[in-house]
Amino acid sequence: MIESNNEVSRDLDLLVALQTRECQQTISKSSQSFLRRSKPPIARADIKLSEGYNDFGIMVGNNRLLLLLEAQSSWTVNILIRILLYLAQSYHEYFERTSQSLYKSKKVKMPKPELYVIYTGNKGRKPDTISLSQEFFDGADIDIEIKAKVIYESDKDNIINEYIVFCKVFNEQVKEHGMTKHEAFCQVI
Repeated sequence: MIESNNEVSRDLDLLVALQTRECQQTISKSSQSFLRRSKPPIARADIKLSEGYNDFGIMVGNNRLLLLLEAQSSWTVNILIRILLYLAQSYHEYFERTSQSLYKSKKVKMPKPELYVIYTGNKGRKPDTISLSQEFFDGADIDIEIKAKVIYESDKDNIINEYIVFCKVFNEQVKEHGMTKHEAFCQVI
């Protein structure tokens, strides 16, 4: 879905590239000025929970699509639980922001969710999609399901793949050379 709409894809690419605080601090002042002037149809929203926040949550279009992306460097299916909590929190904030009441008889309008995990480790035999029912309940039919598409390093020339490669090089710099994260970031850039 991301690649099917060039305008959304371009804006998503830009927002993914700007995700890290270090990257935001490295961007030149003229680029920051340009980004403030251009108003993409996507707004960034960190979904904060008591112990963390999602890596990337955005609303696309006129509240039609909610994208949640999680970057993961070590494999764990527990990410599905975090995604479920982020999604619930995102919808809660959305209903408050749009002044929709869940306690009235009128059916609320809500954006369609798309859930992704950007995995920056080695794929190996890991799946392209992970689901709550498969991973935690042996494929049983459960009353709530969460499925996330997993994005791995590929031969595609796009910003998500560049991000994955960047993360791999970054992690190697930290591990092999004993660098701090800030030193490794400056070295990789």
